[in-house]
Amino acid sequence: MLKAIIYCKTKNAMQSGMRVRKPWQLEIINKLPNLFTRQTGVLGGTQPTDQLDLSFETKEAAIKYAESKKLEFTVKEKCAPEKEEKRYADNFCWNCKLKGEM
Repeated sequence: MLKAIIYCKTKNAMQSGMRVRKPWQLEIINKLPNLFTRQTGVLGGTQPTDQLDLSFETKEAAIKYAESKKLEFTVKEKCAPEKEEKRYADNFCWNCKLKGEM
């Protein structure tokens, strides 16, 4: 039976937007060793699931997929915090008592 990890993928540093993002990843863990062919010099394996990395919009969708494929899975709950909404005008708030108050 294959094992999988469901985790929340962190955002790339080059990405600023949050619109088109599927944060939940399902990664299949394979314990089989890779094979090295001397003739071609390629390191490869016999399992096509080594290259499988699935993205889901919700944690529940990832869990449902893993259960339907009968995978043993663990869920890592830690996820990036939600981005708070800011306005450019808040930088110039003249009637605020403290910098943190709006």
